[in-house]
Amino acid sequence: MHRLQFTLTRLLALTVLALFSQLFLFSATPLAAELELERDRLSSTLGLEPGDLQLIFSTARGYHLSLPTAALQSLPSQHREMFIQPAHRGRRTFCTTEHFLSLDARQAEAFSEIAMMAGRAVEDVLAAVRERQAHGQHSERTWSSAAQN
Repeated sequence: MHRLQFTLTRLLALTVLALFSQLFLFSATPLAAELELERDRLSSTLGLEPGDLQLIFSTARGYHLSLPTAALQSLPSQHREMFIQPAHRGRRTFCTTEHFLSLDARQAEAFSEIAMMAGRAVEDVLAAVRERQAHGQHSERTWSSAAQN
């Protein structure tokens, strides 16, 4: 019986985490669209060839840009200066802008908030299960009141 309760508790906790991960994806989608629009605006403003300015995501750098080093070097200095944190690899330069940093920070903040909410929700579910087990209550009402909290 305890093994079944443990399995059900883990299943409930994983379900809560899955719901919060879907919430994160739902909140990240508009941000990615905003980043793509900003990339397109920037590419058009700078007169870059279509596809030269690419939007990249990595866990280490977050959202950043990639463009051919030759295209970057051919830009006037005032346009080159808007690209910060450059890293050159092969024929491409990976960099960002202040605006991209701001949007990436906003996404990181949203992720952090969602992770904290998910953690609290899982802890609440586990606390309700522990309390139920400690009191030996097996009524449907206990489970429904725990789910409402």
